[in-house]
Amino acid sequence: MVLVLLWFLTGSVIIPAFLIVDFGLRSLNYGKYSLLNLFSGFLIKAFPVSFKPVDRAPKRFAALAGCIFSFAIVVLSLLGIRLGAEILSAVLLLFAALEAFVRFCAGCHVYSLYKHLSP
Repeated sequence: MVLVLLWFLTGSVIIPAFLIVDFGLRSLNYGKYSLLNLFSGFLIKAFPVSFKPVDRAPKRFAALAGCIFSFAIVVLSLLGIRLGAEILSAVLLLFAALEAFVRFCAGCHVYSLYKHLSP
């Protein structure tokens, strides 16, 4: 959420480019190299936060969706289509806020729906 808010303030394509790499690592099951994953691990150890294991497949799918959104934000920004990039950023920010404050992973639910509907 903080990075998307920083992008809104600065418009720097470095921020969504970083998110492409970070989401990409997590979606390809290389989360141990993700800087955001490492930082969250540090926070979990530093503060008394309970650990709740979750199924990895939906989280990887959600990370892939974040990677695609971030890529589209970079492309739209570079093409000068600021409004489109802002709309996608707002959606990404909404999904991050839902995950952080309500424990609702939109990508995970899309994944579950896909698995339920696929033969």
